[in-house]
Amino acid sequence: MKIVINTSFLNSEHKTRGIGRYTKKLVESLRALGSDHKILLTSKVELVKSPDVIHYPNFDLFRKSLPIFPLAPVEIITIHDLTPLRMKDFFKPGLRSGLALWIQSILVKRMKAVITDSEHSKSDIIEFLSIPPEKINVIPLGVDKDFNPVTIQKIKSVQKIYSLPEKYLLYVGDVNPNKNLPVLLRVVAKLKIHLVIVSRAFEKNSLPEIISLRQMILDLGISHLVKVLPSVQMDPADDLAAIYSGALVYVQPSLYEGFGLPVLEAMACGVSVVSSNTSSLPEVTGDAAWLVKPTEINLAEGIKKLLSDSDLRRKLIQKGLARVKKFDWGKTAALTLKVYEKAVQL
Repeated sequence: MKIVINTSFLNSEHKTRGIGRYTKKLVESLRALGSDHKILLTSKVELVKSPDVIHYPNFDLFRKSLPIFPLAPVEIITIHDLTPLRMKDFFKPGLRSGLALWIQSILVKRMKAVITDSEHSKSDIIEFLSIPPEKINVIPLGVDKDFNPVTIQKIKSVQKIYSLPEKYLLYVGDVNPNKNLPVLLRVVAKLKIHLVIVSRAFEKNSLPEIISLRQMILDLGISHLVKVLPSVQMDPADDLAAIYSGALVYVQPSLYEGFGLPVLEAMACGVSVVSSNTSSLPEVTGDAAWLVKPTEINLAEGIKKLLSDSDLRRKLIQKGLARVKKFDWGKTAALTLKVYEKAVQL
């Protein structure tokens, strides 16, 4: 079977985001399975002769990224989440992107199978795109092997390299409205505790969300408490693993997540987690995180609880280390390959 994985979206900012990492780890793990199938990566899927399967690892709501006509007998797409549709007050498309959304919503229905990261995202796909549930396959993401508890020496070395405080809360991820960072900043101002933010989005100073967050940091008078890291070594992820490992608590304040991979990365590095109890996050964390409502009061109380209760932190760390063993890229690849094989037989 000739399997083509479309990489055209990696020419955009998605290359260094979660979707880029998903594609990279999926392909590596598919090849590691050692099957007889031929796997091709290309941004020019239309030039591949006689493919059996084309997999689109990303569904872009607001760009016309799917071809008008099928390029293979079997087309499969991964839809990680539908955040802009669930939180439409924050994501309002213009005329052009609205037209793209209408076209994409039609074209996606012809896919032989849909892959998504969580049961919560599956329910959104059924609701917003009217795709039959039997077409949708829930396949959780994996956690990179680089994410493990690291030595005190490595933590101290990385803290020195990145000028990090000795004690800090940590957030890793994007800055979109669903991430709820303004609430987290207000919590930091209230608790007077250091926060480290790892986010490539801060490389784009003209981004409206970045302008707003930087101004909020100034207005709250917490510039001395907030350390932003726009660029951290990711391949290998040794530095990021050390930043996770050095945190007192990892905080995921999101209003909505399709999965929530940083939560698992934090757990894999032996860090206790405070997470909002919304969308897919309880599904991902199980009982290995302290779940709270994503409000300023509840997040603050949750963080204070973990900071003051070392026994609870230890219990959550042990549960987290056990929990992450369920999320393996090899398993993700094997389940994805089964979707390909089943779809070819339909």
